[in-house]
Amino acid sequence: MLIVVKLPTKMSIKPNLFISVITIQELYEGKSTLSESKLKEMLSVIAPLEILEYNREIAEIAGTVARDSKTTIEFADTAIAATCVFNDSKLFTLNTNHFKDIPDLELYNFK
Repeated sequence: MLIVVKLPTKMSIKPNLFISVITIQELYEGKSTLSESKLKEMLSVIAPLEILEYNREIAEIAGTVARDSKTTIEFADTAIAATCVFNDSKLFTLNTNHFKDIPDLELYNFK
């Protein structure tokens, strides 16, 4: 799962946690959501997260990233990365390899 985190400013204490609408689609693509108990568990994890929508400005960033990349990057990965860049947020992921060559993207690896 990928979570977008807006780092706290000096005035706030807790970071704001977000999830990309594209990440939600990726979660539903997983076969584990066929299990009612696994689906409920997933929904309980993402319920408190604010959803970041995909819009034209994010699509332009994602398209530029995909066009300029020396390697092929999956649509979902460019969309998620562009969502983070657009929202000035850090991306928390288990797989930094998918995102390592994306300019202006701050990554945090859970490992």
